[in-house]
Amino acid sequence: MSDEQKQWQQRLEELEKEVNDTFETTPIRLKNASQTLETTVNRFRLWYQGLSTPIKAIVVIGGILVIFSLLNMVLKLVASLISLGILAIIFYGLYKFVISPQKSDQA
Repeated sequence: MSDEQKQWQQRLEELEKEVNDTFETTPIRLKNASQTLETTVNRFRLWYQGLSTPIKAIVVIGGILVIFSLLNMVLKLVASLISLGILAIIFYGLYKFVISPQKSDQA
């Protein structure tokens, strides 16, 4: 090998080492969902305990309003889906008993 090729080879090895050192990461330990939820609940509990009594009342009232709003939204969605299903059954019945017999009479 010529000197130039050796220099290139050495430089390539240095770059490879540099890249490997840069991107070498410590293994990531994944938490399961229950640990994450538990950690979040504990953080919220600590934050909530640090609040003054009037602020705690406001947070509770706000939380109740948010929960009722979400419940209202879910119930409206369910009601809409039920209405859509009933409407689909009605249209299918109209098609089956009004439009289909006319097509078979013509044939």
